[in-house]
Amino acid sequence: MKKHWTRSGIMNAAGIALLISAAAVSVVVYLLRYDQLWLWYKVYQEKLLEAEQFIQSLGISWKFVLAMLIVFLVRTFIPFLSVSAICVLTGVVLPSYWALIVNFLGIIIMMSIKYFEGMKFGSGNAWKIISKNERARKIIESSGKVNKALLFALRLIPGFPLGSVSRIYGSLRFPYWQFILLSAAGFAPKLLSYTFMGTNVFDPLSSAFLVPLVIALTISGASLLCVNLIWLLVEKSVSSSKKNKDN
Repeated sequence: MKKHWTRSGIMNAAGIALLISAAAVSVVVYLLRYDQLWLWYKVYQEKLLEAEQFIQSLGISWKFVLAMLIVFLVRTFIPFLSVSAICVLTGVVLPSYWALIVNFLGIIIMMSIKYFEGMKFGSGNAWKIISKNERARKIIESSGKVNKALLFALRLIPGFPLGSVSRIYGSLRFPYWQFILLSAAGFAPKLLSYTFMGTNVFDPLSSAFLVPLVIALTISGASLLCVNLIWLLVEKSVSSSKKNKDN
């Protein structure tokens, strides 16, 4: 019971912390109306503008597009950089429309490789650990069917391993197109936010940078609280079914 409340408490605390962070950034957006803040910011803005002009002078190159897709491919097997950082970086070096296309393609490539890897070789250690816990297994499976809502929710959570989830759903033979569509839909809000943050990274006090950050933090915090709620509901369901069997 103590472990249960510790896990639940940590998830709730993390979710609330993210929502508080979103509120704090919203306050910054509000304060941008005051001239004093802009006077302080102008000291750094010239250097940021120089960096932006240098990136723009390089132009759009297929080498950049190919390079970022290769980064996603390598990241599938070697976790050298977070996916969110790669999405932001893509937004920095490419125009927003190209960055969105590359980021979506990159994410789909990563999830697809791990999905088929799970289908062929199994889910790896992640599912072995989960399957030992009846409550955790019930989270993934709902009445014998893979829980679609959970897949969508897990994609919303920040930092949740893309590969492990993809391998688990692949090993459970979850329909591929449903898997990709639900995963892409769940990851889309974060991907859009990260991409636009990268596009506007050279003007970090602009609403174009801060609003996507607020959205990403809000979605991440809310999704953590929702997944925790789903976990608690399934635990209650498992406990009640056990009691009925005992009776």
